[in-house]
Amino acid sequence: MQRGNVIAMIKHFAGNNQDWERVGHFPDFTGVNEIIPERALHEIYYPGFREAIETGGAAGVMCAYNQINGTFACNHAKVLGELHKWGFSGAITPDAVFALHDPLLAAKAGVTYIGSAQTLHDMLAKGQLTEADVDQMLYAALFPIFKLGIYDSPAPGNSAARVTTSEHVALARAIVEEGSVLLKNEKQVLPISPGKVKSIAVIGMVAGPQAVFGEEGPTVHVEKLSVPAEAIEQRAGSSIKVSYHEVGIGIRPLPLLKGELLTPTEGSGHGFTAAYYRSSDLSGKPVVTRVDAGVDVNGLPAAELGPEVRSFGPPKLSWSARWSATLTPSVSGEYGFSLDGAGSSRLLVDGKVIAQLQKVNFKSTSFGLIHLKAGTSVSIVVEHSNDDSVLGSFLHVGFDPPHEDKWNAALEAARSADVAVVFAGEQLGEGMDKTSLNLPGNQNELIDAVAAVNSRTVVVLNTSTPVAMPWLNKVASVLESWYPGQESGEGIASVLFGDADPGGRLPVTFPASPDQGPATKSQNYPGVDGVARYDEGIFVGYRWYDQHQQQPLFPFGYGLSYTTFEYSDLHVSRERNNVSLSVAVTNTGARKGSEVVQVYVTEPENASEPPLQLKGFEKLSLSPGQRKTVSVQIPLNRLSVWSDKEHAWKLWSGAYNFKVGTSSRRLLLESSLQITP
Repeated sequence: MQRGNVIAMIKHFAGNNQDWERVGHFPDFTGVNEIIPERALHEIYYPGFREAIETGGAAGVMCAYNQINGTFACNHAKVLGELHKWGFSGAITPDAVFALHDPLLAAKAGVTYIGSAQTLHDMLAKGQLTEADVDQMLYAALFPIFKLGIYDSPAPGNSAARVTTSEHVALARAIVEEGSVLLKNEKQVLPISPGKVKSIAVIGMVAGPQAVFGEEGPTVHVEKLSVPAEAIEQRAGSSIKVSYHEVGIGIRPLPLLKGELLTPTEGSGHGFTAAYYRSSDLSGKPVVTRVDAGVDVNGLPAAELGPEVRSFGPPKLSWSARWSATLTPSVSGEYGFSLDGAGSSRLLVDGKVIAQLQKVNFKSTSFGLIHLKAGTSVSIVVEHSNDDSVLGSFLHVGFDPPHEDKWNAALEAARSADVAVVFAGEQLGEGMDKTSLNLPGNQNELIDAVAAVNSRTVVVLNTSTPVAMPWLNKVASVLESWYPGQESGEGIASVLFGDADPGGRLPVTFPASPDQGPATKSQNYPGVDGVARYDEGIFVGYRWYDQHQQQPLFPFGYGLSYTTFEYSDLHVSRERNNVSLSVAVTNTGARKGSEVVQVYVTEPENASEPPLQLKGFEKLSLSPGQRKTVSVQIPLNRLSVWSDKEHAWKLWSGAYNFKVGTSSRRLLLESSLQITP
């Protein structure tokens, strides 16, 4: 990135592992205090940053909102001091100025940007900072600009520049192909063969224009989004009939629930009875009660709540509201609701919570479903607190009546098709945390229903995190394509039809239930009284599953190919400050495919490390029958462990067991090596 004369900023340093209470809430916005053991900081939470600095030469760092062991990350001289030990010499910027909390402490800790020029002048005038301090801050900010050639070769923006070139499109497509993970493939349903398949039913909102390509913050507005349903039809050609069925409530906010469908609990006309409070919890007397046509908040909804101050920062006042009405359904069926906004909200139908947002900083969408009977009135109540919202007030209540005709048409198409491809997804982003493993809305029900009428059902997942798969044993194939980006359609179609091998492997463990893995207790996540305790220490992710012998849904590193591979001839030796490992890999199938050779290490017992840890990997592509020897170099310092007693890295003497395989749970070859410092 920096070869393009721009500064790469790595973030958020450090411990930015949850968005729940990351920023905190009104009035002081004190971020969550993470109690992280020293060893876990050095072995788990620092290494990625250290590699980016020592190897990548990153010239910018952003410090985080959260606290680390009682001190805010941006005020933490000890934590920020680690950066300089790794050779960092650039600018340290806070994640927005309200991450500082104490600008003077931040400046003393090494933060380069601490607010306005006036803030610096005031600190200088009071003798809190010296000119030498300011010189150092200027040096940190300016040095990378000269080092990276930005000063000599400035690159001003060009509004006429075309940013969707053929090269961009090809790269975006390759990312989908190389990153998609094939999780299941029975009956050889994938890749789809035009010679065997004559009809495909593509089902789900995410297969259409709702295709996931980013959340609100970093969305790139491309010239044309490649839509999966369109791309699949184009790739199928004239020999395969493709039908698309836009069914389900999807992942985008539903159309606004209109007041004409509602009767307020108090007042006349149509809509919600709205009560607004100058408190965070609906306490006290409402400052205003009125009838609102709908819940459609874009900014402070009532002047009586106080003066609205628009700024890049937390809200300057606290408010809450309750909207209540009666809805009388015109037809019986499954009704969908959505909450789209920031802060904390919940939607209740006849007293039952249907959808909720929990401490969302920016904007998120939550969905709910409920079966309603025609002519039977139900109460609709929406409660909201704005205390966790950042950048203003937002809340919208959406509504979707039953569409049984579309649902039935999709199932009929699936029943008669040779292959059914169901797209499902979720839309998550910064400022929100996942509240359930389940796919949002009625997507699980849709997959179940399709699989019940077509045993050759393929599920394409567009998720950023693990999800529950209660339908896993009923479908033939599952392809995890994450958030696939602007070439979503072309990239996924390429994998489905076998033009590309699914090249990704899982970078996270998929749990079999919400009770698996670390941080399943409230004191660990999201924390109690603003404190989250990292009691799992270094046993994070797959390390926890191995240590506690838990069987996940899919293990770390897992992923299938359309071909098969054989491993042989493992050799491990020490060469000065590296362990050199080589293994032969042969494509034993009939197709070209990619493989990711993964190297896990079991350290001597005295090291007290997890049972296995990934220490190296290498990706390769092989033609049928091709054999290649893969070499992986593991620096000895990557085998060192952190000693809390000595506050330093230590390489233990003893037998190190090197295991090579295709995931953390499928290890094919192993070899031991005696290592002494």
